[in-house]
This record gives sequence, structure tokens and C-alpha cells, in this order.
Amino acid sequence: MIKSLLSRSVAIGLSCYASTALSGDMVLYMFKDGAAAEGFQVAVNGSATKPVKEDGSVTFNLGGGDHEAVLTSDQGEELMKFRFTAAADQNADISIDVEEGEEPEVLVETYSVNENDAQRAEGVQGGVGGEVYDSDSDAVIAGATIKLIGTSYEGVADEEGYFEFSAPRGVYTAVVSHPDYGSREIQDFRVVSLVDKQVNFALSKFSDDIEEVEVVAKYNPDSFTDTERFSLAVVDSISIEQLARFGDSDAASAVKRIAGVAVEGGKYVVVRGLNPRHSSVMLNGASLPSPDPTRRNVPLDLFPSTILDAIDVQKSFSPSVYGDSTGGTVKLTTRSFPDEFEGKFSTSLGLVTDLTGESREVQQGEALDFFGFGSEGDRKIPSDVEANLEELNDSDLEGAERTDLSLSMPHTLATEKRTIAPDVKLELSIGDTFFDTGDVSMGYLAAVKFKNSWRSEVGKRNNYSLSLGGGLVEDDNIDYVRTTNDIDLGAGFTLGMNIGEDHDLASNTLWLRQTTADTFSYDASRFGDQDRPTKGNDLRWFEREFVFQQFTGTHYIPSDLDTTITWQTSFSSAKLDEPDGRSYAFEERGDEYELIISDVERKYSELDDTNVDFSVGGDSALMKADDAEMRLKYGLSSFKRERNSSQFSIGYGTNSNGSGGDLPDEYEGTTDIDQILNKDTIAGGDFFINSRVPASGTYSADWNLNAAYLSLDYNQFDMVRVDLGVRFESSKMTVDTFKSSNSSIPVQAEVDDNSLLPSLNVTVPIGDMWQLRGAYYETINRPDFRELSAASYVDPESGETFVGNPDLVSAEIQNFDIRAEFYPSDNESVSLAIFHKDFDNPIEKVLEQGNAVFSFENGSFGKLSGVEFDFRLEYDIAEYGVFVSGNYTYIDSEVEVQSGSSIRKQKMQGQPDDLVNFQLGFDDFNWGMEYTLVYFRQGETLYSLGADNYPNIVLEARNDLGFNVSKNFGEESKLTLKTKNLLNEPFEQTQGGENYRSYKTGVSVELAYSLEF
Repeated sequence: MIKSLLSRSVAIGLSCYASTALSGDMVLYMFKDGAAAEGFQVAVNGSATKPVKEDGSVTFNLGGGDHEAVLTSDQGEELMKFRFTAAADQNADISIDVEEGEEPEVLVETYSVNENDAQRAEGVQGGVGGEVYDSDSDAVIAGATIKLIGTSYEGVADEEGYFEFSAPRGVYTAVVSHPDYGSREIQDFRVVSLVDKQVNFALSKFSDDIEEVEVVAKYNPDSFTDTERFSLAVVDSISIEQLARFGDSDAASAVKRIAGVAVEGGKYVVVRGLNPRHSSVMLNGASLPSPDPTRRNVPLDLFPSTILDAIDVQKSFSPSVYGDSTGGTVKLTTRSFPDEFEGKFSTSLGLVTDLTGESREVQQGEALDFFGFGSEGDRKIPSDVEANLEELNDSDLEGAERTDLSLSMPHTLATEKRTIAPDVKLELSIGDTFFDTGDVSMGYLAAVKFKNSWRSEVGKRNNYSLSLGGGLVEDDNIDYVRTTNDIDLGAGFTLGMNIGEDHDLASNTLWLRQTTADTFSYDASRFGDQDRPTKGNDLRWFEREFVFQQFTGTHYIPSDLDTTITWQTSFSSAKLDEPDGRSYAFEERGDEYELIISDVERKYSELDDTNVDFSVGGDSALMKADDAEMRLKYGLSSFKRERNSSQFSIGYGTNSNGSGGDLPDEYEGTTDIDQILNKDTIAGGDFFINSRVPASGTYSADWNLNAAYLSLDYNQFDMVRVDLGVRFESSKMTVDTFKSSNSSIPVQAEVDDNSLLPSLNVTVPIGDMWQLRGAYYETINRPDFRELSAASYVDPESGETFVGNPDLVSAEIQNFDIRAEFYPSDNESVSLAIFHKDFDNPIEKVLEQGNAVFSFENGSFGKLSGVEFDFRLEYDIAEYGVFVSGNYTYIDSEVEVQSGSSIRKQKMQGQPDDLVNFQLGFDDFNWGMEYTLVYFRQGETLYSLGADNYPNIVLEARNDLGFNVSKNFGEESKLTLKTKNLLNEPFEQTQGGENYRSYKTGVSVELAYSLEF
């Protein structure tokens, strides 16, 4: 039987980005009937066999990934095989106990070499014992102290020179000291999970040397504890190895593998059916601004997997996280630096069916568009036009001056045909320790990424009005083709320093850019009063930029209080630049199409979010005993976020109307807009530009939040663990919306609240393999800037128009969680969770103004309940390995909210009925092959409440299937074929059973190669 001691760094994803990363290795101890055993040999991943030493141990260096160990006798007879998983920066402690007539028991503990003292303190215990004696006389040295530096773990030699103590597994610096002999340090002293090491130390009064001799080891299975159980709150995670295995290139695509988690629009996390507004995102413990004007949360697809070490989703609240975490807190942790030079290069080519190699209409490009820098050339508004926006809105502006301003505008409104190129991606990371004196070490890690990819929507959109009988009447029937070019460019740099064993410092820098060139071409049939076919284009260019600078520290204070202090301070900036968003349409008149000159529009918008964040936290022991421990956790945090958003647009007019419409007769039948609007036609006096500064087009906002928390963590080992805490938050959010860009009189919205948020988490272990959790906590959900602003905004992804509500108030939520966990063996786990949430004043998205504009309203009450089931099973079949993992979440909710003039009770907006994840993996260790099948299903989801008596808009259930194949070439290189969206099911939104929006995106295929050096 194989049991896995899931490490805190893997099972709950906690890693210290400030610590020096050591190369991961495996220490295996072999026991027979509990005593160290010889006469065996071990091979890992097909390597040459190594004999088990006299003390029962054998050591291997590890690379990241799945590993297969083979145990043989000295005669070469294969006795057993087993598999385990460890990342490149993880150590593995393995104990094998063979008893006559019994199946060997294997215990595996993997843990990050970068964990800090607080994390290591919660690891599985190992024992250290032995003798201290004089190397010259062989006399025992009574009173000698053996201490692990930076901890409270130590032993004192008795009258016979013998000492013993236990400590969490890990790599330490040990010091052996005595008044007559002085002190001697031992570097890289390893305490091994479940193993009682017997180590003798020999000291001399005439030399500073120390001799360390490991003489024997003893198996101690009674200390088996699954370290995932040390998490106080309900936490699920994805490690960096799983990111690669499942073919996930960014945080957004990876996080949906977790039970009860979906991703909205490929960017924003939905936890337990609660839309993204109920979740928060933290990077290395810091809050983040968003470059998306429609959201508070930063889009997760902004973070490439190359810079991440782990992704955690904390589903239940604890006092150390923000009170807005009703759904969950997504904790992103960046990678740390290695102890010696290492690097990784990866590249890939990809295609999308019915897109790559096809000819598509796209917007005219600039020289640097391929790299995502396109806002400065023809898309940039001329400075003289921007300086005269108000004058352009004045009909009395002199004709010559207006003509000059009109001529300065770039004339690039038309699309062009282009053959869509394959997707391309390049990534490079390097790291090293460049300074190491033993007491002080410094290192770095640098990573860069470039990706240019394409995606497609071929779909249909419908709009409706209500008949007198209450049924839907079709107003618009729109067929469209959307072609989108995404360009990602990013860099990350980490600089870290360790001072002894007690102090870790780090600087983390990120620069991430995400550019989108979107071409939306449509052909519409319109009914009712405007019963005329139209066709047109919407051309958008978005440049999002995220800059993050953070400084962190972890400090251990050795004392009876056993205190660890962590702090971080960060500055981050998120910007959105949307230059020259061009839209225009041609309307059928008779047998020809004519440009609707009044519909030609060029939009310009900018958003700038800045965030300054500081937090400090402490963890101190109030009481420590053999069977119990009580710790006090405390901290302060503060952030200030500011946003400035502005938008305006330029339109066109004509000086002479034709006989059939508002366009001069000579341009009727011309469908190339650049032949209509150009320097010649403007200079000739046919056309001119005007300003369309929208009402409520500009707003500014700021948010100040200060918080303090305190919690008491009592752990009666093997019986119960109770964490009782409270968090206080003082929050003030102000939004000023201006009627025009030069207006000084704002429409102000303010949300000011002080919240006391209690929490109780209880964990009860039941035997060695079971655990039961329960939690009660209170949270808050505040409105977003955009939801409070009266400014109107068109979502670039959906094309929908939003207007905020300055009268929104914060929602208050009571939460209840129960979860049973079972850890049978070999990385296997099964859990079942039940959760319930009660809402006061829930904030919901509603459809208003004749089924055309979205806004937000407070409901009177709401409730949400659900069940989560999660599992992972592994099997070894000869030289093959198989794993099956998955989860199922069922969710039910009800909310009462006013939409227009009606009050409705229905499920909450953004809540899917259910979520299904399934992964099947097959490994052929002899050939280095990995096969992975990945399936995801999101059940029917309420997209939005309908206006007045209109039916709701529903996102229909959808299935997604992917398949990945990888070939490993040794430990250094890998070739991977990834496929996504194999079923190519349509994305469908319906209203009253009728199509509202539906589209297909095609099947994507990617061939990737990676090389470690």
C-alpha cells in the first residue's frame, strides 16, 4: 500500500517566493520490520540502480513531474514499483516498510524547498537522536546542545551523551554546542518524514571540525499525518506541474480544474456559482487593480503559467484575507530563484480549425501590431482634434477650421483581407544564485513571454421586443463573423536574499501586456420600424498593461513565542488604452447599399487604475506542549486604489444630402468606406467630423480600505483544531461621474462601511485517513466602480451597453461550510462538501430600457446552497501509471430583485446549475509518454435578468473536451501535442427559449517543445 503525505506546498499550494530554492531530491529509507534494511537496490525513472546503504537510505536528484521508482533485490529481482509526483523545486521523503507476508507500505511526503518557517512548522515530523562524544578520548559529552537554527527544536545530551528530539521534515542548519567545545554548524542537515535518524556527533577541543556519522534509522509510521489537513480553511490548489499536464497556458484556464470553479469569459473566476464580483485575487498576498473597466478583479488570463509556482482557491473565509471573499480568494504565487543556474526555453505553433490559413476580413494594421504596439500610429487621435472636442460639437465652428481638423484624422476605416497565420509562442526563463557566503545568499529568476494567437466566433445574435400578448417578437437577426488577434507580452523578475535561516527578503517585478485586435463583421436583418437589411463592421483595438512591483519579507524571531513575521508592500498599475474603435454600417436602399453617415463613429477611451498595498502579519505560539499547541495570528493591511476613466467619440456629417438618404448621390452603391471618407472628399467639402462626447462619459473613483485581524488557533493533536478569528474592515469608495470631459460638476456615488467579520473554522481528524471540517463566517460584497458610475459603457467582448447605479449598497453574507475528507493512499483523495450562503441586499445584473441596456440593482434577499464532490485515484499497472481525477458541483440559489417595474424571485445571476471536471491520465514510463484527457462541463447559467416582463437571458449548458500527448526526452526536454475544444459545441445564450446569441470557436491544436538547461 502506498500512502501519500501531501505536502502543504502541493496540497494547498503555499510556497515562499523569498527563499532560495534548492534542487529537489529524493531520500528513500528502506525498513524491514521497522528496522533499517540492506540488500536492496532502487532505480528512479529508468536510471542506473543504487544500493540501499547500511543505514537504510538511498538518495536521487529529481526533476519535476511524475516519477516511477523500482525496488529490486541485490540479485536483480523486481520486488515492487510505485509512482509519485514532485515539482522541480520539491524534495521527496519516501519510507518503505517490508514485513514478512505483508504488502510493502510506502509513505511519500513531498514539500517545497522554498517553504518558510511557518509552513515547515506544520509539516510531517521526523526524529533525530544519537550520541555526542569527544573524538580524541571517545568520552561522552554530557550537556551538549543540538539545535536547528531558526527554530525552537533542540535536544540536550544526557549523562550518557545521548539526545533526542523531533522536528518537522525539512533541510536545516544544525548547530552542536558545549561550553568546553564551542559551537559547530552543520549545513544541509535533513530531517526526514516518519524516520527516526540516529546520528552521532564527534567534537574535539583541539579542532573546529565536527564529524557527523549517521549510524542507523528507525521507521516511525505513527507520525503519519496528511499535511493538507493543516490548512485552517477549505482550500484547493493547482500546482505548476498540473498546469503543464493539463495543457493550461495561463491562470484562467488552469483554475477551472478545481471543484466548484468556473471561468467567465475566459478571464474571471466564478467560485461555487457566485459570479466574479464575489471573489478576490491576490498575488503574493497583495491586492491587484484591474485593466478591465467592467470589472474590479484582474483578469486571470493576464498571468502566464511560466511565472507562477502555484494557484490556490480558498473557498472559505479566514481573517487574513479580504472580506469580499464570499465566493473565494484566488491566491497566485510567483516562482522563486534556484541555488544554481538553470533555464527553460519553450516554443509552440498552433492552429484553429476554420480559421488558420483562411482568408478573413481584419482591420488595417501598423508595423508593430504583431508585437501588440499599435496605439501610436494611425490609431492615435491627432492632438489638434483632441484639443478641440468641444469646438467640434459647436455648429458655429468655421468651415475651414473644421475641414482642417477633419483632414488631420487618419483615413483607415476599411477592413482588409488577410490570411490568418498560425499561433506562435516563445517563453524563456533563467535563474541562479549569484552570491552565497553560507550566512547570506542572493539569487534571481527572470522570465519573458511572447504569444501571438488568433480566435474566431462565427455566430448569430437576435434582439426582441414584447408583443401585446407578452410573447417575444424578433427585432434584429444578425449573422456575424468575429476575428480576434491576441498578443501577449510579458516579463517577470525576482531578486531574493536570505540572511541566515531567519530572514528572507525578496523583490518581485512584473510587466504584462495584453493586446487585442478585434474585427466584428455582421449582416443584419431588421424588422418593425427599421425593416431594412444592414451590414457593417466594428473594429476595436485594446492595449492592457499591468505593472507590479512588490517587496516582501519573512522574519523568524527565536523565542518562547516562536514568532514569524511576514510583510509585503506593493505598487501596481493597470491601464487600458482603446484608440480609434471604428464602427459603421451600410443600409440596403433599393438594390444598393448606402453608408449610414450618422452611424460612423470612432471611439477613444482610456482607463488608469493604480493600487498601493501594504500588509504585515504575525504568528506566535502562546502555548506549546507534546499533545497541544495554541497560536495567535494577527495582522494589519491597507490599500488605496484610484481609477480615472474617460471616453469620447468622433462622428461624421455631410454638407449635402442625396435624394435617397443622408449621403450625397454620387456615393450611393459604394461599400468601400475609404472611398467615401478620405482626404479628397473631405477637402471637397462633402464630409466633416464632429464631436460626440457622450453624457456621463468620464468618471474618477477611489477606494480606501484599512483592515486588522486577530485569530486564535488551538490544535489538540489528533483530536481537534479550532480557529476563532475576527477581521475588521473600514472601507470608503467614492465615484464621481462627469457629464462631459470638461465638466466640473460630478454625479457622486459613495459607499462607506465599517464591517466586523467573525469566522470559526473547526477541523476534527478521524483516524489516520479521515477528517471533518466545519466553518461559519461572515463576509461582505461591495459594488464595483463601474457599477456605481452613471457612465455608460459598451463591453467589448459582448457588445452590450452598461450603465451603473449610484444608489447601490454593500451586500452582507452569512456562510456555512461542512466538508469531509478522505486520504486513502498514493496521492489519492476524496472529499465531499456542503455549503450554504444567506445574502442581504445582493447585487444583481439586470436588463433595462427596452431590453437593450444592462444595469445593477440590490435585491432584498438571496440564498445559495450546493454540494461538491472531488476525487483523485491512481493505479500502477506493470510499467504503466494511470490516474483518474474529477469533481462535481451542484448549486441551487434564489434571489429576490426588482428588474424594471417587476419584482422577481429566481436563481442568482452568473450561477450555473452544476459543474463537472474529469481528467484521465495514462503514463508509459518506458517510453516517456504521457496521455491526458481533460473534460469540463458548465451547466445552465443565468446570464442576466430580463427587463420588466422580458424573459431572462440564459447561458445554456456546454461540454468541453481536450486531449494532450507528451513525449519526454530524458529529464531535459519534452514535446507536447495539445488539443482543445474537440467537441466544438456552440456557446449559446437564449431568451425565452429563443436565440439571443450563439457562436462556435473551432478546435485548437498546438505543438509545443520545451528544453531545460
